[in-house]
Amino acid sequence: MLEIAIVLATIAMLATMAVPAYERYRERARVVQAVSDMGAMGLTIRMYAEDNRVFPDALDQVGLAGRVDPWGRT
Repeated sequence: MLEIAIVLATIAMLATMAVPAYERYRERARVVQAVSDMGAMGLTIRMYAEDNRVFPDALDQVGLAGRVDPWGRT
């Protein structure tokens, strides 16, 4: 019985250390994805501007209609 309690306590302690690390990893991955999305959007807009010699008035002109800020804000 004591062995089971020790194992459970060890698992609980490891979980309390792992959860914050996992949350930091998820946030970092979200930031990396947002930066990548912004770069792709910039490239698309730049290609449109080179082809048409003018920047688009709206994102739907370059096929990005309905896109929101990569961080989820509108």
